[in-house]
Amino acid sequence: MRWRDWYADEGLAGLEDRPRSGGPPAYGPEVRLRIVATATSARHTPTTAGRTG
Repeated sequence: MRWRDWYADEGLAGLEDRPRSGGPPAYGPEVRLRIVATATSARHTPTTAGRTG
């Protein structure tokens, strides 16, 4: 397993996140925090899709 080799070679430092391929995040940390705050606020209510009456 890859992570075992990293640990054997580098100790705990070998288990830290490594750079990944792909583009940068589409939204910065401030926008992401606002999205999470909005989604978890008390004013947020689940959708009523599928309900009748």
